[in-house]
Amino acid sequence: MPHVVPLRIRIGLRPGGREADHPNWNVVPLPHVGQLHGDGTNPDDYVHGSWHYDSCCGHQDSTPDSPIGMQWGVRLVTPAFAQAAIASLGAEYQASILSEADWEAFYDNHCRGHMPENRANMPVLEALKLELDLRTALGEDTTALKAKIKKALDPDDAEPGFRRDLERHWQGFKKCHGLTCGVEAVNGQHPH
Repeated sequence: MPHVVPLRIRIGLRPGGREADHPNWNVVPLPHVGQLHGDGTNPDDYVHGSWHYDSCCGHQDSTPDSPIGMQWGVRLVTPAFAQAAIASLGAEYQASILSEADWEAFYDNHCRGHMPENRANMPVLEALKLELDLRTALGEDTTALKAKIKKALDPDDAEPGFRRDLERHWQGFKKCHGLTCGVEAVNGQHPH
């Protein structure tokens, strides 16, 4: 199982105020050990997936923790890469490691909090409704169709329709991706 830590980065705006100022990962010295994939010669070899952004407070919003012009983002990285990134990016980007509990709260409430628990396959659901309406108008037996619709409305059933978003919460994401997470301390820097 890949082991990662949540590396929180302050993302500002580039001059002109239109584009996000993501860090240049190429300035981070590569640890050349413990990569998640690849041969260890690329920063992405030490990163799982893409950015996880604070959806509650973007660059145009202001909160005490996130004033206008900046936004928090998190990347899941190897502990060794996190250590190198903190040393290289720490001051400018306020790079820090979140504890798993803080990361779970950020992921569940800020990254994914606006998303529904279930995903709807609208073409399938609309087709089922149309078929039910037409068969009902024709006076046909709809018993089997209603049973199929009932299954489609159950997010835990395999029938296409509604699906539980297994990655909506951190614990589900972690399980789906086969990850372990957390660190006591990296180079003396304790998680927030």
